[in-house]
Amino acid sequence: MSALARGVAVGVFYAVGIVLLPTNVIAANLKVVPSVLLAEKYSNNLFLSAQPTVSDWVTVINPAILIGLQTADTQLGVDYGINKQIVKDSSQLNRMYQTLDVNFSAYQQNNLSFASSASIREQPISYGNSTTSRIVVSNDFEEVKSGFVNPSLSLSGRNYSMKADYTFGLSRYETQTTSSSNLHGVTLEVDSGRHRSPVMVSAKWSETKVDYINIKDGSSSFLDAYLQMAYRYNSKLQFSYGRGKEQNVDDRLSTRSEGYYWKAGLLFRPKSYMSLNLSSGEHYYGRSYSGSLSYDRSRIIIDMGYEEETTSDARRVFAPEGGSSEPDFSSYLRVRNDIFLTKTLSSRVEYQWHRLRLQYSSSGLHRSSQSSNLFQRTYIHRFMVAYQMKREDLLAVRYDYIRIWSDPNESVSADETLSINYLRQLNRRVNLALDLSSRARSASGSRPGYREKQVVATIEMSF
Repeated sequence: MSALARGVAVGVFYAVGIVLLPTNVIAANLKVVPSVLLAEKYSNNLFLSAQPTVSDWVTVINPAILIGLQTADTQLGVDYGINKQIVKDSSQLNRMYQTLDVNFSAYQQNNLSFASSASIREQPISYGNSTTSRIVVSNDFEEVKSGFVNPSLSLSGRNYSMKADYTFGLSRYETQTTSSSNLHGVTLEVDSGRHRSPVMVSAKWSETKVDYINIKDGSSSFLDAYLQMAYRYNSKLQFSYGRGKEQNVDDRLSTRSEGYYWKAGLLFRPKSYMSLNLSSGEHYYGRSYSGSLSYDRSRIIIDMGYEEETTSDARRVFAPEGGSSEPDFSSYLRVRNDIFLTKTLSSRVEYQWHRLRLQYSSSGLHRSSQSSNLFQRTYIHRFMVAYQMKREDLLAVRYDYIRIWSDPNESVSADETLSINYLRQLNRRVNLALDLSSRARSASGSRPGYREKQVVATIEMSF
């Protein structure tokens, strides 16, 4: 067993052991649900090259088993799956990955509860030529093996709540680079006055440290302490103000940055279906502004937002993202090196009438460095139409357009994707899906563009 597996196995057996000790076997409700997902994909441009010369079939076999145990005051869930990918004429792309997730929760008297989760995952990350999380057709990727243990303890009452979290994780990147890191994180949160008093107070303290195993003196840490007070003037108006201190240390780069920050906000809800949220703040490295307007009434939903923030570049290390059914590699520990000004404008309009749903969303991002000529502009437009044909059938058509301007050495690139998705639920245990898509990427600098058309048929069964 690898060091990664051993580290997480300690947390798994710890959680399982806690469950088995107080469990009343007679009153326990045990559920075992095996399942299998089969997918067949055809691509006319498997390697996403400028000239579609390689077409191929990709088969995915994903057996899994879910074991759940529940008693009056405890819950245990174990989810294990294997993802096998077989490429017909390009065997070098054959892959197999495994995942193991364990979740445990126990509820005691006096509003005290304990929960713990643990996971071991193998997952590929594609760069540029990504397709779906289940099917990887690019040879430009890294294999990531990760494991995390995350116990938490919470205490709550009518006018207060307290929570403590601890995270320990291991991650290893392979193929393009080989690097490993250990992550330790502690978070304490306290909230009070949320029910009776118009004054609400919350405090948070978190510390995260990463040790780079294969780099001498390679470690980084982040410390954040924050206190916020909110005052509810009436049912329509609420004010908030918070102040904190953060510290960033990178031993490998011999850098240390720290300073105080503050954030003030206003929430105005003139009607039950309309809200306006404004905030402004300042970190030791720059200012931030944000505003959002939300309208949700009858069949129409409208959301608009603008954010301007001084952010920072980061030495990125994988960290867990809770509550996600798939591994999420967008959550990172950030250690500030370069300073960026980031402006984001977003909007969404949705209309629903009986079984028909129409949605349009757009976002624009401008990010520029304060110490160099680097910049990036991204515009995303998305149109979607979904129709619930029957209770068991769903048809959706989606069009995505992404346009990117990057640093002066790169030209403009754009992605256009048109997809048609059909989902049919035969019964409670069998689902069928058919996906048709066409994707085109324009050339950018020295990178060629490409076009791809693909068909994916999927059947998922549980027993």
